Amino acid sequence: MIGGAAALVFLVATVLFVVLKVTEGDTSRADQLASVISMIIGAASLLVAVVSGIASLRSSSPAEPRMTPEQIFAAELSDLIARSGKPTQRDLKAELAAYPGVASGAPKKLSDILKGTHRPDAVLAAAIVDICLRRARAASIGLPEPRQRPEYWTQRYDELFAAPPSGRRNYGLAAAGVVLVGVIVVPVAVVLLDDDGPRPEATPGAAASPAAFDGTDPITTSAVEVPDVCTGGYLITKPVADVGAIPEGRDPQDWVAWSAEQGMPTASRSRIQFTVRGRSNAAITLTRVRVTAIDRSVPLAAPWLHVGCGGERALRWFNADLDADPPRVTTDYDRDAANDDDPPERRTPIRFPYTVSLEDPESFEVSAYTVDCDCVWQIELDWNSGEHHGTHMVGDAGKPARFRTVGRSRATSECLNSLTSCTPMER
Repeated sequence: MIGGAAALVFLVATVLFVVLKVTEGDTSRADQLASVISMIIGAASLLVAVVSGIASLRSSSPAEPRMTPEQIFAAELSDLIARSGKPTQRDLKAELAAYPGVASGAPKKLSDILKGTHRPDAVLAAAIVDICLRRARAASIGLPEPRQRPEYWTQRYDELFAAPPSGRRNYGLAAAGVVLVGVIVVPVAVVLLDDDGPRPEATPGAAASPAAFDGTDPITTSAVEVPDVCTGGYLITKPVADVGAIPEGRDPQDWVAWSAEQGMPTASRSRIQFTVRGRSNAAITLTRVRVTAIDRSVPLAAPWLHVGCGGERALRWFNADLDADPPRVTTDYDRDAANDDDPPERRTPIRFPYTVSLEDPESFEVSAYTVDCDCVWQIELDWNSGEHHGTHMVGDAGKPARFRTVGRSRATSECLNSLTSCTPMER
């Protein structure tokens, strides 16, 4: 607080000095500008000192304990384990080590996960839940609704870890600081810079005008669907005997080709990756991503096919809850997936606005999920350039793309890695 008092004295002294000089007519234009800059520095110093003082006072007072998302998920996961026959951590680690797609070394984190001190990635969390649900079914243990359904845990994970952790923001202090700077600096700046002398008349054509805008969408996008055969997979919409052989591996292109050929809709979750670039070198500002549901209907009653987890992990992405109307979009971020070779701005959570041009594109991913909807949806991207603004429908080759994602709340059976060994879904 001593720093705040010193900054306040400096600011008041500067204001009095400048006002006296202006009254005496003893200042030049350059001196006036320098004085305004001094006042701005003084006001900023005062603001920083006050905020720091209040923050230090708050940090010294006892904080009310709050559970972190990791602790909440750990408590719910521990309850699921207890209700599924109370397997030991040693048994769970052994099963996780043999679970398809779980990275080696990941089972060692189980103890920290159940203590609430480590956040599991989506693959490991899905594997733990799947093992517990299978144990409960094998032992004929009935679990309460909706926790006996895998999609509940997928949605619960997304709810808890939908946004990256961040420190507390005191918007009240920030607003007060802005008001303080405005009240002190702006009126004095107006007095200093106001010149009663004659002003030169504007010369026609001297001011720069914005570039001509012909109404053409100034950005282009290229989108591709990346199969999520682990937590998503496909619904089998025709007799199993009529379905062609499924791909042997987890190559996304193989699954894209197979699902298109067989006409199988994506189940539960769809991942769309798209790149945005300008049509010219002019800067275009991207302000928002939205997801719009074009059509909604009741999910299909059909077998659900998925395979073991694994593959490349996303660094940052949008989560789109298709069950909400309109769909609710949030951001997510996985620090462990960051590539040190990427520039720093590519290794941070999503925060709009972004600026793109022909030679400076941006890439994003939308992960859309649903439990109770057969949804056809599209991605919309808001942009502005000077006085012009609009909405771009994300697509490919200039054509808007529509995607279909079907919830598996009415799935009749679960088929893991094969269509010949399926387990009936319990309701």
